[in-house]
Amino acid sequence: MVRSSIISLSFFLTSIIGLGSAQVVNPAQNVVANFDDGTVNTAVGVYDDLRFSGFNFAKSNLKSSSSQLAAVAKLSTNTLTSDPPSIDIAYSGSDVAWFQPQSLNFGCILNLPGLPGAPLTCTLLFTPYRAVANPDGSQSFQPLAQQKETSVPGLNTSDGMRKITFGSTGNIVRMVVTIEDTGKTIAGILNGVLGSTVSLVIDDFKFIIAHN
Repeated sequence: MVRSSIISLSFFLTSIIGLGSAQVVNPAQNVVANFDDGTVNTAVGVYDDLRFSGFNFAKSNLKSSSSQLAAVAKLSTNTLTSDPPSIDIAYSGSDVAWFQPQSLNFGCILNLPGLPGAPLTCTLLFTPYRAVANPDGSQSFQPLAQQKETSVPGLNTSDGMRKITFGSTGNIVRMVVTIEDTGKTIAGILNGVLGSTVSLVIDDFKFIIAHN
């Protein structure tokens, strides 16, 4: 099954060698990850050549069709002790050189024990990282400017979610998602409610990707 719409952004660079063999040189591609062919309650993992850490395939009442899936991650209100969800290329066997986020739909769900999930206003920080060469030959991640976005139930138009367009990040290797101002609104809602969580829902993630 085709998992995404892939449109070539560059023609294959070819050279005539001998009887006319062709050589492909790092073609960039435009990809839309829609997560529709996953299995509910399993980890997204590597999908469309990006690794979605902390995300599971799930149905969401933010989607206009209950049969469609999205990528869902539980968001911690204490980022000091919990790894936030992220999207990156640094997994075993990866031949990805870089990616550029273009747009996605997102929303937040408040999960209370025994009750259906309810849409929740939330403000998220999207932090891109680029790879930087160190003097010893190793590489490290350098954070770039964060992009802050707010999803407000009732004002969103894309399957009950907010559609955002990312600013120019250049070629990156990782993007991390965290909640802004967790010490106030969301932490206050969750305080004293055992088993309550907030989930991030993303869908239709559009990005440009290039391979080595």
